Parts: sequence; C-alpha cells; structure tokens
Amino acid sequence: MNEENLQRMIREYGDALPTLPERPRRSSPVRVGMKGALLLAALAGTAIVLMPPSAEARAMGEMRDALAGVRTFHAKIWMRHGPGKPGRLVSEMWMKGGIWCFESRKGTPSHASWILKGDRQYMNDLVRRVSTVEPRVASNTIPKTALDFVIQQTDTGPMGIPRRMTKTDGPVTDGRATYRLEFWKAREESPQENSRTVILVDAEKNLPLWSETTSHDPDSGWSVERSDYEFDRPVEDRVLQPPFKPVIDLEVRQRARLAAWRGKPVAKAGGTTLLDVQMNEEGAVFVLFEGAGGPTDLVASDGTRYLQAMDYRPGGTWGDTGTQKRCEGVRGTVYVPVTLRAPAEPRFRFSLGGRTFQRPGFSHAEPARPGAQTGSTEVRATPCETWPDYQYEMMLGHFFANVAPRMASTEAAYLEKQSDVKGAVARYRIAYERMKGFLPSIAYRELIPAEKLLRSKGEKAEADALARIIARERAVDPNQPEKPTP
Repeated sequence: MNEENLQRMIREYGDALPTLPERPRRSSPVRVGMKGALLLAALAGTAIVLMPPSAEARAMGEMRDALAGVRTFHAKIWMRHGPGKPGRLVSEMWMKGGIWCFESRKGTPSHASWILKGDRQYMNDLVRRVSTVEPRVASNTIPKTALDFVIQQTDTGPMGIPRRMTKTDGPVTDGRATYRLEFWKAREESPQENSRTVILVDAEKNLPLWSETTSHDPDSGWSVERSDYEFDRPVEDRVLQPPFKPVIDLEVRQRARLAAWRGKPVAKAGGTTLLDVQMNEEGAVFVLFEGAGGPTDLVASDGTRYLQAMDYRPGGTWGDTGTQKRCEGVRGTVYVPVTLRAPAEPRFRFSLGGRTFQRPGFSHAEPARPGAQTGSTEVRATPCETWPDYQYEMMLGHFFANVAPRMASTEAAYLEKQSDVKGAVARYRIAYERMKGFLPSIAYRELIPAEKLLRSKGEKAEADALARIIARERAVDPNQPEKPTP
C-alpha cells in the first residue's frame, strides 16, 4: 500500500474522519515468499516461528465464525450522496432456512422483490403487482449465506485491492459493548475504487450491527452506503412467498409466446423477420424482430415521421434471469412520432436491414450482423393501451414506462438539430412534466439541455428561469452526487 496515497485520500475525506495511527516503516530490502521461506528453512534445518495473528485479524476471524452460524438474517441498505444529504432506504434483504428475499429500488417505478427458493426464483413487480416464477439461474454474485452477504457489502473478501485495517473500541449501543473494524483502500491508478469501510461489531456475539462504506470518486463525488443488520430474529413466512396470485410461469409463457411469434410472423424482408408490432394510444410503436439486420426507418401511412427512441432486449433490463437465453436472437426497438400524436391509421412502412443495435444499459451499439440485406415492408400494428402485452412476463414494465417522457425528449433533440429552438424547448418542457409523473426526483434533468440551448442562443432570461428550477430540484435529489455531472 502506498502510504502517501493513503494519507492523501484520508485528507480528502475531511477532518471528521479518524486518521490512521503512525506506524514505523519496515525495512525489507529483500522480500521472500512464505513458500520460499519454508523451503529455505527446511534445507537449513532451522525452526520456523510463526507470528500470532494481529488483533484485527482475530476480530475478523471471530466475526466470520459467528456469521457462519446465523440461522435468520435481515438487512436494510441506505444510500446517501454528498455530505449533509439525506439518506434513502433503497433495499432490504431477508434470509431464513436457505430462502432469500431481496427487495430493491424502493421509491421508484421499478420497485421489486426477488425470492430465491430451492431451484426456483420469483420476480415480484411491486408497482404493477405481478409475480413470476422461473428456474433459478446460477450466479456467483448471489450470496448463499449471511457471511457471503456481509463480505459483499463490506468488500472484505480475500480478493480485491490491498487495504489497511484497524480495530478500536466502539460506543455502547443498546447497552452492548462494541468494537469498530475500519478498512481503508487507496489506489492511485483507480481512484474510483478508493473507499473507507467501518463495521460496528457486537463485542459479545461478534456479529456486525452495521457497516458503512464511504467512497469518493473524482468524477461523481461522494457516496455513502450503510447496511443495518439483524441476526437470528424472527422472519415472517409471508416475506418469503410471492405476494401476488396467480404466479405466472415465466418460462412456459415466454416459450409459448416465442413459438407463436415465430409460427406467424408479422412480415419478412431483407433478412429481417418482424415478430410483433404494437402501437399505443400516443403513437409509440414497439417492434420485436430477429435476423441479420434491424429496422432502419419507419413512416406511417399518413406520412407521420418516426424517430427511434431506444432499443431493448427481452429480459435485458433485469439482468440475466434466463429470459435472454430463452429468447436468444430476439431484439426490440421503440419508435416515437415526431408529432407526439398517433397517426390516423396504425399502418407503417418499415425499412429493414443493416442497422446497429444499442444494447440496453450499454453506451455502445452492437454491430450489424454479417450478410445483412436491406428491404422494406408495410405492416399494420396491433393496438395496445400503454405498453405491449408482453411487458410483465418479460419484465419490461419499468423500461417501457419511460417511453412517454422519452417521446418528448427524442422529438426535442430532433427539433434542436433542425434549429427550431422554440419547438425544442417546448418539447423539453413536456418531457419534464411527463417525467415528474414517472420519476419526479430526476425530472429536472430533462430541462438541462433546454437551459443550455437557450443560453447558447442568448436567451438569458428564459435560461436563468430554467436554471433556477434545475438548481432547486437538484438540491433535493437523493441520487445527485455532491459534484454534479452534466
């Protein structure tokens, strides 16, 4: 560990955090590995004297032994960005008898829980009140015990960046004596991984009461993640059961739907097969396709111009839950009308083939598949109320809910490129109002490009008015780092 880098990082965190005790540097011109030392000692016929573990190492060992015997477990995870910012409860976890329940994204339109029970996993959309079940997918990131979870939360496993650890007496908490384990990580080449973790441990039971990790990224600022733990407390059985009936068998539903799509495709052209085309009341068009290329252009029969808003992939917004493997090769995209209104007839001409595909959650696009052919076809879209009828079994409800504000912001960007400043600003304002009904804590972000556009055109008064709205709402955004990024 580079002591100078470590001390500089500590200074960046502020005087409120404890400094490390001064320790004399050890002079070791030649370092010999343990195996080498044992071999040399054996050859020389000398005895090896092993040093006893440090107090910090003994404390970690005792805590891990105590966690290995835990029968039930409950944790709450809080996030805070920036000094003085309010904390926000983002997720909870429960474990009983080897059954796990993870509840995440609290307070957002994607509030959900995930239950792991035997060889099955249940996904529960707590906003749209839908439960699904499918075969459990193996993952190295899923904890199997309370010990695994605490190690993940505190990053105190054997792998990773070298860290300095100290042990000190902690405050009396609920009448119990405690001790603190404190870990510092500092690496100049990866400052985003620098952090300080504190674990407060019950001195009698050697079980953690809470842990808190403070990170300081030069680009995104401060973030604090705190986990509160409870062990061997009663866990209600209802927490470990899917909350909504009937439970949709995701695998059966998806395989049947995929077979129906492929058995009766909407259209084929240029090496691309359109599997499903649906349009909602506002004119957004949802397309599922497979083949060597994707849709490149879309025009309604009455001449309404369409813009591509976003790509998606079945299951891509919930991670690898098995859906992507079952729907291998199926991709999707959303188009929105420039007019923000549905065309008179849901008939469209598609130009197909050769388009790259933007993977959900990634900043880069997939290249077009080799041998992609171009072509065009005319199809009639099936009406849908808000989103496609496959939103639940493919767990895309939250992703599609973002279409309404995305329609306005996509059109605003288009009008901005056409030098229509007033039209673009008006559309950015519509996107802001729509986002307030979807995810209000970040709605102000829709106004940032409008404020920049107005300022670049010399419209100072209107730009200043938007800047005041942005500043006011950014100040109470629980997701906003101390150092904002554009």
